[in-house]
Amino acid sequence: MNDEISSLLQENGASFCGFADISGISALPDGLPPRAVSIAVTLDVEIARSIADGPTKAYQDEYDRVNEKLNSLTALLAGWLENRAYAAVSFPATVSDAGDSWKQKLRVPFQHKTAATRAGLGWIGKNALLLNKTYGSAFRLSTVVTDAPFDVGVPVVKSQCGGCTVCVNACPSGAIKGVLWEPGMKREEYLDARACYNQTCVFIEEQGLRSNLCGICVSVCPWTRRYLDRDVPVCH
Repeated sequence: MNDEISSLLQENGASFCGFADISGISALPDGLPPRAVSIAVTLDVEIARSIADGPTKAYQDEYDRVNEKLNSLTALLAGWLENRAYAAVSFPATVSDAGDSWKQKLRVPFQHKTAATRAGLGWIGKNALLLNKTYGSAFRLSTVVTDAPFDVGVPVVKSQCGGCTVCVNACPSGAIKGVLWEPGMKREEYLDARACYNQTCVFIEEQGLRSNLCGICVSVCPWTRRYLDRDVPVCH
């Protein structure tokens, strides 16, 4: 089943995916099926390179394109699973215009990064984003939760950021605290989400963006730069 799902997703535009056991995670909503498929779509290389000094309208368009692709993939996979009599709950890509509740709490009910670390796709970087050894953080995520009986990956339980402080130094809001992630940590221990959000509001005014975006910590991360500086095509 893993191969079938991977082929389905990649043939329809996913860059990579992973399979996770998410049972027993207290931070997730109650009553979810025990397994998850974590879906990733990479950002355009040239656009990701261009945001080291801040977001642009081109990045806004790319962000929206990737989100639309992810949401179509979650719907596709959920339908595929349901047609085979499995439960499937879709969690689309997280967006910053999710209403007043999101603006007050800066949280969403389901953390894609949690499923992705459980799937073995990467760790939570100092920038509070999922970091993958191949793509850095130049991608976005969505998730489908299911009871389908596929094999699951080995969870990542250790940060690979080491003593690096590139994203800490580059963050214009000082939101990144420079703390190494460990499973079970609260976001507040390594990121000031309110400071990050307030900076994105500044960018909305300065750049004429439609939603709260930054991306500086995505572009400057050495893991991301290893990917962006390779002469390889992006898989879309």
